[in-house]
Amino acid sequence: MKSARRPTRAAVSLLTLLALPSLIAAVPLFTSSKPAHDAHAPGQHAVAAPTTFLDDDLTTDLTDSDFHLFSKVHPQSHPTPPQADGPIRRLASRFLGSQRVLRSLNPDSQLSMSQNALSQHSNDIVLRFTIDKAEDREKFMEAASILFLDVWSITPTHIDVLLPQPSLTFLLDLLPPSLRTAHTALIPDLRQAMLSTYPQFTPTPPTNTNMDPEHSSSGDTENVFFSDYQPLSTITKYLKLLQSLHPTITDIITIGRAHSGRRILALRVGNKLRQRQASGRHPRKTIVINGGSHAREWISTSTVLYLAHTFTTGYVKDKEIRELVDEFDWVFIPSLNTDGYVYTWESDRLWRKNRMETGIGFCQGVDLDRAFGVEWRGGGNPCADNYQGEAPFSAPEARGLADWAVKLNKSGKGKIVGFLDFHSYSQQVLYPYSHSCKKRPLNRENLEELAHLLAKSIRSASAETYTIGSACDASGFSASSPEDDHDNGLSGSAIDWFHAKANVPYSYQIKLRDTGSYGFLLPREMIVPTGREMVGVVRTLGGWLLERDEGGWRDELKRKDL
Repeated sequence: MKSARRPTRAAVSLLTLLALPSLIAAVPLFTSSKPAHDAHAPGQHAVAAPTTFLDDDLTTDLTDSDFHLFSKVHPQSHPTPPQADGPIRRLASRFLGSQRVLRSLNPDSQLSMSQNALSQHSNDIVLRFTIDKAEDREKFMEAASILFLDVWSITPTHIDVLLPQPSLTFLLDLLPPSLRTAHTALIPDLRQAMLSTYPQFTPTPPTNTNMDPEHSSSGDTENVFFSDYQPLSTITKYLKLLQSLHPTITDIITIGRAHSGRRILALRVGNKLRQRQASGRHPRKTIVINGGSHAREWISTSTVLYLAHTFTTGYVKDKEIRELVDEFDWVFIPSLNTDGYVYTWESDRLWRKNRMETGIGFCQGVDLDRAFGVEWRGGGNPCADNYQGEAPFSAPEARGLADWAVKLNKSGKGKIVGFLDFHSYSQQVLYPYSHSCKKRPLNRENLEELAHLLAKSIRSASAETYTIGSACDASGFSASSPEDDHDNGLSGSAIDWFHAKANVPYSYQIKLRDTGSYGFLLPREMIVPTGREMVGVVRTLGGWLLERDEGGWRDELKRKDL
């Protein structure tokens, strides 16, 4: 029997949305214009960019002031939206009260906006419900859909959810009696937790900005940059700084463009002489490290930057890193969801999706990690945080990354052999598939073996425990019968697409710290420890691939595509 979870959520959401016009008469429910982007398969001709164009300036010279990364956040008066006292007003407050024109901002301007980003959740709490039965999990998700709640994490043992305090009574009334007392406060003071992620002091800039990359210590730059989470404008300058200091092994490349037109930048690190020698018979093996698909997961962006910093500054002095950079191209993408990331600094610290229009005027955004064209099962509620869009690759960010990957593999110059997609939270190393708990990759034994080694490298570095498993099993939606196979799991994920469609043998999603005490609001003090854990992960992945020729893995297994 097929799961009732999806149709029930969709039906309830539709009924709720149909009631909105009478409650919010001044706002049209449906827009008359179509989304700015049409979906197309990776490798096909892309449609024109939207008329609104935003870009990051890569032409200006770096100055001493660029090392002075942040100013202290100055308290500023911002109007606080009315407190939501029910699901309908909560929905209206969330989407109507936060409409803002995206624009390029300097770091100080972005920091001054943080008070508004905090005010969106001034009356919210995060609860953990202990749920170990599939039927209770479905009932909880139906109730969360009715109330438009933000579910943070779903596991086989518990569900974490963000909700306004007045909505707790509504939620408990919709749950079975067994769940009404099965909850604890995970983050009782959400505002303070959000404050812990914003810069709170002015760092001391290095005195020597013209340091020799071959003889300089990376400590000063690391201490300044990774003492805080950074806004997008500063991240762009930092990528340029790394490229300027290490021009023989780095390039800044454009992966694609966000809905607004912002470039999605990556730092490619590799031996340029060997890059020029690559050919169709001997393509350059490439490992892609992606972060920031979900805008609020700031630790994923900082971790990718930490890895980029480690690989560039360690090339001369670290023999192992030098070998990895000589043998592979490493493509570090700090923020795939650039529009959403800026929005978390401007307007809503806990925003997840991108910022494209949907069929409902005040519900914006598509979940990038549900937008890839692999076993895509879309539709649903555009106001939901996991909305997949109107078609596969309707999100330009996901389409851009896929197009770039296809083009690289077809060029003869490169071949992607590894993909790491960083997320938070829950400390997990997950391998395909996400869309099905029944289908198994034909190289599953190798995926599991390497996953164990990755988790072991983390324990060696920090004593932190990361669990391993398939992405579907970890989601808590394992199929309970053969008929459920198509409906369980989470479709349209990046790791499934890279593995099944881009022929990448080793594709993993790594959910970073922590296990729930902070959730998506990991304090800035944990940026460096988390980054150091992942240095061990990428060393292990690179070492594994050095020992194996994975070029013919699909042909040898005679694998049928999805």
